Amino acid sequence: MIASWERPDHFSDRFTRSERRQGPGRMTIPFRITGYQPVVETPAFRAMTVEDARWMARWIGGLSEAQLADALAAAGFEAADARWYLDRLVARRDTMIRDLGLAAEIAPLRPDSP
Repeated sequence: MIASWERPDHFSDRFTRSERRQGPGRMTIPFRITGYQPVVETPAFRAMTVEDARWMARWIGGLSEAQLADALAAAGFEAADARWYLDRLVARRDTMIRDLGLAAEIAPLRPDSP
């Protein structure tokens, strides 16, 4: 039986939301991680700051699309599933870079994606 977090339909192409300014006199909604929880309790994840997230994003941003594809192949995914997951991982990576304000520093892997 496949665990719920491993089901493809539970793996969205986005897990971050950018800071949202709401105008004068209204609170800004901070950067946040949505729809993602570690499989096990992770104190470092709970204590993570935006600067910690940017540090992590810079590491993830250094991975090429080929490296992500190789990792999926090495994990034993069949070609069709690997392609499906690769599309979502690339979308997650590119969205995370934008949401953390790092787009001027780290280029998207797929610049034409939303």
